[in-house]
Amino acid sequence: PISPDDLRGGEDLFVDASVDKTKVYVGQQVTASWHLYTQSDILKYRPLAEPKYEDFWSEDLFVPTSHLAWDRAVVKGHEYEVALLLKKALFPLKAGKLVITPLEAEATTMQTAFMAGASDTRKSKGLTVDVMPLPAEGRPAGFEASNVGHYELSSSVDRAAVKAGEAVTWKVTVRGAGNIRNVRLPKLDKLEGFRVYEPTTKETIDPGDE
Repeated sequence: PISPDDLRGGEDLFVDASVDKTKVYVGQQVTASWHLYTQSDILKYRPLAEPKYEDFWSEDLFVPTSHLAWDRAVVKGHEYEVALLLKKALFPLKAGKLVITPLEAEATTMQTAFMAGASDTRKSKGLTVDVMPLPAEGRPAGFEASNVGHYELSSSVDRAAVKAGEAVTWKVTVRGAGNIRNVRLPKLDKLEGFRVYEPTTKETIDPGDE
């Protein structure tokens, strides 16, 4: 596998993998990206093996459609066309050195179109993330290890005055950045003076650009 850091200058096609952070806490987001670099026009592209990340919870930030979108980049003095192949938000589920396996792809370029085999296979490097356990000091009572991120908590009721026996809807909203699907709130079993029914939940996820 070749990355921009170990280019010698003669490579016309390679797949790069990168993460925005290599050392995080359990539950803290890591953004992983895979890019295709080429010096010759791509006529055909297809993924052969997607990366595996068994010890992470994952959310898609970018999955390509049928056509790749190209930008230009200069790497070690050489100009390349660059396309984003895949981008994921990964949330480590345990501590340790966790591995993200390579992405493997096949591409047919103008240079290889008339050669035997007609395509080149390229594999990105594998990635390792050093994940630290969450600090034990200062944890509040009932702390949930999945609640890692930057969140705001708000609540409201649909009306402030009712007759005895009428229902009041209490809405609790969590907003923020993190593994929002995995956020756990304390269960409200009893509330003095009220009968409490099972809640319903609704999620709205915005992948953002991080």
